[in-house]
Amino acid sequence: MHTVHLMRFRLIAACSFALLIPMIASAHVVAYGTVSTELDVQGREIHLQTETSQNINVYGYPPEEQRDLYQKYFSKYLILKEGSTTCPFSLTYYDPSFDTPHGIFRGTFTCPSAITKPGDISIHSEIFFDQFQKFDHYMTLTIGSDRYSLPFSATKKDFPGDVPLQQLGNVFDYFLVVAVKFLWMGMLHIWTGYDHILFLISVVLLARSIKKILFLVTSFTVAHSVTLLLAGFHILTLSSRIVEPAIAATILYMAVRNIQALRRGEEIPHEHRVPLTFAFGLIHGLGFAGALADTTIPQIFFVPALLTFNVGIEIGQLAILAAALPILWYIDSTPWKTRILKVFSYAVCVLAAFWVVERIFLGSL
Repeated sequence: MHTVHLMRFRLIAACSFALLIPMIASAHVVAYGTVSTELDVQGREIHLQTETSQNINVYGYPPEEQRDLYQKYFSKYLILKEGSTTCPFSLTYYDPSFDTPHGIFRGTFTCPSAITKPGDISIHSEIFFDQFQKFDHYMTLTIGSDRYSLPFSATKKDFPGDVPLQQLGNVFDYFLVVAVKFLWMGMLHIWTGYDHILFLISVVLLARSIKKILFLVTSFTVAHSVTLLLAGFHILTLSSRIVEPAIAATILYMAVRNIQALRRGEEIPHEHRVPLTFAFGLIHGLGFAGALADTTIPQIFFVPALLTFNVGIEIGQLAILAAALPILWYIDSTPWKTRILKVFSYAVCVLAAFWVVERIFLGSL
């Protein structure tokens, strides 16, 4: 009778967890883009080069009509003034093809008199506010030997005004302009990546020694950092149709192994779990790279974005473990330890199996 009740309890718990699947099944949604603009002042003329993080060419428009469209678009949504006088804009380059991953625009603003300092001009920017749900516009202003950062965004549109001016003295200053943004994106990705969270917790679920946990987390970190960097530099690429179901399969495998170990009343041998975690970490790294690729970062931001995104993931992992381990240690002190861990593992099995099927079939559409 006890066995029957236990089986019913597990079934109810698993089914209840399955009801939550539609709310958390989507693990990677990055509705974010970047725009980078270089403004190079040459006397009365201000030369512009703008790069968008994705190709935003207009389908169905002939090339000449697209150029005319963006001539009007920049003139309307990126306004430079000297005093109260608007500096007219002329688009000089635009590639209307769909062969490039980025959009690149070049043009020139012509002002009434020479610009000698940032205070000589005002800038209002709303370009590409209609292309992204959320974006940052990293603008750099060069006047002679001086370079300045102007961090525009969907909500910060005016200099002077709500956009601060920061002088850039060297490459390190330029790195800091984007480092914080992508550090936060890495942390946010791991915190909202429910598949990665469940994998991480499943890895340490039966490990109680701090030394063993550190070995496991380190092997996972090293592995996913390797494939994230390789994928980021386009040395190793794999379709998300393969990567995403494979990530779900790693979670399913770890949950099944945990259930087997709990039934036997023993841990998975540590010497088996570390290389297994490393191997699965390689797959998860490709998933992290896919999330970062969704932003298609302009090349001038690529290296700082890639590095700080990875650091953000590590910080996010440590925060998850800092929250999860005390809970697991508390569970250890209860008489229901094995039952709780089994129910959790069965629930993870249900969700991971759903992800495997969902990602195989949705990925093939």
